[in-house]
Amino acid sequence: MSVQPDKVMGPEGKQAKMFISKYEEGRQASRIEIDAGFDWRASIQPHLPGKPDWCPATHFGYLESGVMKIEMQDGTTKTIKAGETYFVPPGHIPIIEEKTVMIEFSQDTTYTNKKFLEKEE
Repeated sequence: MSVQPDKVMGPEGKQAKMFISKYEEGRQASRIEIDAGFDWRASIQPHLPGKPDWCPATHFGYLESGVMKIEMQDGTTKTIKAGETYFVPPGHIPIIEEKTVMIEFSQDTTYTNKKFLEKEE
């Protein structure tokens, strides 16, 4: 992983920083550091094609530290705590109330494709 993040989203103090390692056949691993109060709709939604109201990506990973709440489009919520693995399907919004670090594994290129990574904030 690089020393500098590959992508930084959100205002100072409420950012998500992604450190991305790419592998063969579109696979990648990301270390994601998210500040408390990060707002997905303000920081990421405007940069995605079609500006979807809910995250269109699938997430599979391990929560290294912190707590991540997930609000699903159907109104259900779940809480993922440090030390737990998770699978989150499309149609969700993360709610981050404390600094959180996660490791994700994916073949979903929503957040690692060249168009998204190079788009200006």
